[in-house]
Amino acid sequence: MSMLRHGSWMVLSTTLAGCFMFGVHGIGVFLGAASYGLFLALLNLVNFSTILSPGIQTVFAYETADAKTEQDRQVLAGNVVGGNLGFLTLLLGAGVLNSFLVFPAELGPGRVEDA
Repeated sequence: MSMLRHGSWMVLSTTLAGCFMFGVHGIGVFLGAASYGLFLALLNLVNFSTILSPGIQTVFAYETADAKTEQDRQVLAGNVVGGNLGFLTLLLGAGVLNSFLVFPAELGPGRVEDA
């Protein structure tokens, strides 16, 4: 593929991402004020989680372009799988840690029952 074609896909995907990020706020009509505030907080969490994405994409693009032999492709596949498993482990660990920090009484051994 040529550089012009790659650039065109990048422009199209960035434009669509911007449209979707703007259009997702239309859901606020159906939510109450508190629910919409929670929705915005979670949306900001997603935005913060994508900060590292351009750098990681650049590294994997260079590694993919540099993989010329079958052994290089196998190493690249291992790096992709390892990166995905590492990210999944980090995500699950953060979820478990968050659940114990936000809801410690409901999850811990000293659970307090409502009277």
